[in-house]
Amino acid sequence: MSSYIALSERICLRLMAAQDWPIFLRLNQDQQLNQYIREVDTADVLLERFKQRCKGLDIDCGEWISLVVESVSGDFIGLMGICLIDEALQQWEVGYLIAQDQQGKGYATEALQLLLPWAIAHFAVHKVVARCVATNLGSARVLQKCGFKQEGLLRHNHRIFGEWLDECYFGLLAEDEVIAEQSR
Repeated sequence: MSSYIALSERICLRLMAAQDWPIFLRLNQDQQLNQYIREVDTADVLLERFKQRCKGLDIDCGEWISLVVESVSGDFIGLMGICLIDEALQQWEVGYLIAQDQQGKGYATEALQLLLPWAIAHFAVHKVVARCVATNLGSARVLQKCGFKQEGLLRHNHRIFGEWLDECYFGLLAEDEVIAEQSR
């Protein structure tokens, strides 16, 4: 139970571990699920990424704290992570990948609402950022529900399957999240 970092009435977040390789592989090789993120990598490339992401909380700048999102009964929902992108500016980036059969149930929003106060309580966080391609309206909606503000639109900033896509940048100041958490 010690690998759980946060839980609500419906879901829990736990550190990704070696036994999660099959679900990591399945989600990261699902072309439809990754249509807004990246082209699907080979199993060998994904295995190296998986090993890098199973470091627990002992990370360096540029590395991810990777989490599994599960129902309280243990059913798999998705993956989520937070990455220190600039230590001096105390900026972190969040990302999430929810299994197709679990989308539209509010799990990404709920998981992000669990992750943010935990991260702010455990690390030096001034700002959390997120990005998504402009056509990924579901992800943008999740971020907005969690208090993120769109701070910019970068034209042709992301390339997937040979196509240049616009990318939205979102930000949330730690002080805003603390105020929001107190009102929940």
